[in-house]
Amino acid sequence: MSRPHLLLAGVTAVALSAAALSSVPAPAYAVVGSQSVTFTDCDLDEASIPTGMTTDVTTTISLEHPSPVPTNSAQTLSMTLGTLPAGTFPEDLTNAYVAVQVTFDDGTGATFTAFEEKPLVTFDADAPLALGEFEEDFTYYYSGLREFRPKELYFYVYGDPGDGEGSRFYEYECDQRVNPASLMTVAIFDPAAPAQVTLNEFTGRQGGTVLVSGTDFAHETPDDPDGDVTVTVGGLPAGSFDVDETGAFSGVLQLPEFVKPGGQVTVRATSQGEVATTALSVSAKKGTVKVSSNKVKVGKKLTVQASSFKPGETLKIALSGGKGKGRTSYTKSVKANASGVAGKAIKLKKAATGKWKVKVTGSGSFRVGSTGFKVTK
Repeated sequence: MSRPHLLLAGVTAVALSAAALSSVPAPAYAVVGSQSVTFTDCDLDEASIPTGMTTDVTTTISLEHPSPVPTNSAQTLSMTLGTLPAGTFPEDLTNAYVAVQVTFDDGTGATFTAFEEKPLVTFDADAPLALGEFEEDFTYYYSGLREFRPKELYFYVYGDPGDGEGSRFYEYECDQRVNPASLMTVAIFDPAAPAQVTLNEFTGRQGGTVLVSGTDFAHETPDDPDGDVTVTVGGLPAGSFDVDETGAFSGVLQLPEFVKPGGQVTVRATSQGEVATTALSVSAKKGTVKVSSNKVKVGKKLTVQASSFKPGETLKIALSGGKGKGRTSYTKSVKANASGVAGKAIKLKKAATGKWKVKVTGSGSFRVGSTGFKVTK
């Protein structure tokens, strides 16, 4: 069960990451979390040989970490652990050292570790072992929210028992916890990354909704907690969203009711001078068209009623149909009122008999509506 290779790897990673520090100012506050955590199936080994029975161990883990923090900058996690019960290790040691490694789940299923070793001087096996405070430096390379969910506990003590046979090396390892609760969450922002905006759909309809999200915008700070991203679709205002401490946002985007349809309609997100764009295929809604009668005699009037169009726009009303002798088309125009509704009476003078179609097209809404009727003698 010996793990010196894991511990060395963790130390090396911290040393390498410190070489790429950012000049971004330190954050203004810290987040803290504390919880009594029970780890199960804890095994004690001496020099990698199992010793004693499998047990559980409960200890308090308290964390403190700056937040929000920039990427590519060294940040210190302060971790305070409680005590281990007397008798956890079998014998007294002098010139002793203790090391603790806690493995955390970051909330996505990925794990990371915090490790530190420090001297104990003397260790009394019959007294509780106060683990105390440890520190670990982390460098983060991607923006986002990182949770600290304690998942696994590993520690060791080594020292001289004074029996003339050399030092002892005892390891204590506890299995993973299932679905551990988060002690705290740290916000990480990337001041150098370009802002991005994404949609959960490739297509939408006028007045419909899609889910929008963005990353790496100017992040929310304690001094400016109300940072917003404004979003336009086809140049029309579509919504405003609160940005979190990582520079991210998400929400339901309401497409403008009368945005011009097209295969590549620009969705633009803007915050404090940062702009990100994506495209969406937008289709038009259908207009509603009704006629005063399904059957109209030649020479009589037919009233066309249109609704669900853009207020104030000009509507083109086109009638076509009939067979044989007589007129087969009529075209009129009318302006929609403040409710997007319009009506027009059209005299079917010398109209050909048979089936006819009514088509209404909006000049500003780009909507089309249609219905049908018959012309009889």
